[in-house]
Amino acid sequence: MSKPLQTLIVEDNEDDLLLIVRALRQGGYTLETLRVESADAMWNALAQRKWDVVISDYSLPHFNALQALEILKESGQDIPFFIVSGTVTDEMAAAGMRAGAHDYLMKDNLARLGPAIERELQEAVNRREKRRSEAALRASEERFRATFDQVAIGIGHGSLAGQWLLVNPQLCALLGYMQSELLTLRFQDITYQDDLPYVREQFQRLMSGEIPNFTIENRVLRKDGALVWTNTTVSLVSQADGAPDYFIAAIEDISARKAVEAHIQALNRSLRDAMKETHHRVKNNLQIIASMVDMRLLESDSPVTLDDLRRISACVHTLAVIHEMLTERAKEDERADTVSAREMLGRLLPMLQRAVPIRGIRFELEDIPLPTRQSTALALITNELVSNALKHSQGSVDVSFRVQGEDAILEVHDDGPGFPPDFDPKLAANTGLELVESLTHLDLLGTSRYRNRPEGGASVEICLPLPAI
Repeated sequence: MSKPLQTLIVEDNEDDLLLIVRALRQGGYTLETLRVESADAMWNALAQRKWDVVISDYSLPHFNALQALEILKESGQDIPFFIVSGTVTDEMAAAGMRAGAHDYLMKDNLARLGPAIERELQEAVNRREKRRSEAALRASEERFRATFDQVAIGIGHGSLAGQWLLVNPQLCALLGYMQSELLTLRFQDITYQDDLPYVREQFQRLMSGEIPNFTIENRVLRKDGALVWTNTTVSLVSQADGAPDYFIAAIEDISARKAVEAHIQALNRSLRDAMKETHHRVKNNLQIIASMVDMRLLESDSPVTLDDLRRISACVHTLAVIHEMLTERAKEDERADTVSAREMLGRLLPMLQRAVPIRGIRFELEDIPLPTRQSTALALITNELVSNALKHSQGSVDVSFRVQGEDAILEVHDDGPGFPPDFDPKLAANTGLELVESLTHLDLLGTSRYRNRPEGGASVEICLPLPAI
């Protein structure tokens, strides 16, 4: 079966052209030929169509094989080039081969022209395949390099001993090293010591074939000594025979996520603490109310009066004020362990005023932070003293809270009849005063003073040491 062959022939002799054509047809080729005799004609021929081979006489009147070969190379086409001449010497043939000709033949011996063309056509196919393979390999390497360099996480290749072999810019930025510096270190050198035993365990499982890869959250050390939380995935690359070759590590900075998780955990702890504190406060407040009821019941067998119910109601409202303030404080800054004394009394006293609108309560208040237990005690004491003053006087009631040295002093005075000469709060048959004394000494660790004012009326001072906040 004949084989088509597009043949460009550089020849000025018609008879020599026919010799070449006859030899090719005898070699089994069906020919399409074009004869050229000049450089311009050859340039045009190469530009207009695709040729399988170029066959050139060594020397023409105005052109030669070496010039034709140079034109072919400048065109960038990989086409087998043969020199066929009747006068070529060994030196001339060698010069042609050095210039890039694929073979040379004598015109009086063209028997091997066909086999030589067949050989070089196959070599041209092989070269094209090799170029395609090399181009595909370069493209693959460029894609790999682009991915390796531009991916948003740190990636590195390491030896089986942990030595870094290849690192991308993101890994260098994550760890704070120059590439040249990082390539002198091992994976173990950047791993936080507390995490290293577990990391080594996973590497051993990987090397033994127990697992194909592993993903862990661990801490790594930056060059500046800072710790960075990372999500690290490590895979093992094996050789063709299955033997381990090197590992690939993908390292992602998850410090921001870890910070959010830690913040959520802190919020949960604060919520649990707040719930415990709320439970504790409610329990204590209920115990105070229960104690007041019990004391009233122990005083006599008489039924509970309307005044008793009012006193208990006032205490409940007082405790509600404290609870509301603590809840607001917890919402603002997640803490509910202190209360502003001025804010607490500033809410409580107007509430007591509204219960007796025809009487006045005047107050001057300085401020200190009070722990929850002391703020509750002070509020209940104030409620009791102001209620008693309103009950036993006709005019306004004055309240002051001031800081004096290392103490805070609550003073309540009125214009009533005052205390009897032999007054002793410990012996007074008064549930309210019993509560005042108990809270003053046990909760406030303070002292109380009851006296009559020279200008008339009673005055009670509660002195408590400033809390250590």
